[in-house]
Amino acid sequence: MLIDIKTISQSTGAWQAIEIESQPEDFDLSSLGYHLVRPLLFRGRLQNTEDGVLVLEGQVALTYEGECARCLRPVRRSLNLAVSERYLPAGETAADDEPGYSYSGGHVDISQAIRDSVLPVLPGRLVCQESCRGLCPHCGIDLNEQDCRCAADHHSGLSPFGQIKILL
Repeated sequence: MLIDIKTISQSTGAWQAIEIESQPEDFDLSSLGYHLVRPLLFRGRLQNTEDGVLVLEGQVALTYEGECARCLRPVRRSLNLAVSERYLPAGETAADDEPGYSYSGGHVDISQAIRDSVLPVLPGRLVCQESCRGLCPHCGIDLNEQDCRCAADHHSGLSPFGQIKILL
């Protein structure tokens, strides 16, 4: 997601509008067990504020899909969030010690800033609904669709945790 900054780099206060789509294969979420269903969209602006410090502000919209952690059904969710990041010329540090990204030359790559904004807000576990009953650990039947009888057939004493139930 490279942004050409030549038009705004020479003038404090100058800004440019940005609208970028990132294809699902370019924004990998597989490490979390998710994948993008449609392109990620960023709309916002990049402004030259002072001393070459650039401020990126805008909105990210994405739709992702993964498996329910309980029943393994596909689950699709959408996410819209605000992004606000600073870019400093390479080798410089901010006077206020506020974190930011660096850039050099006539381009700014906003990919990492977008990734760093999106990843922390994605759920660690995706659940189709809070009331999802999941799969039977013995026979694998989807307990949302029907009850199984095998759980009653399994004696809790066979489980190492079954002894705890007896003690309590």
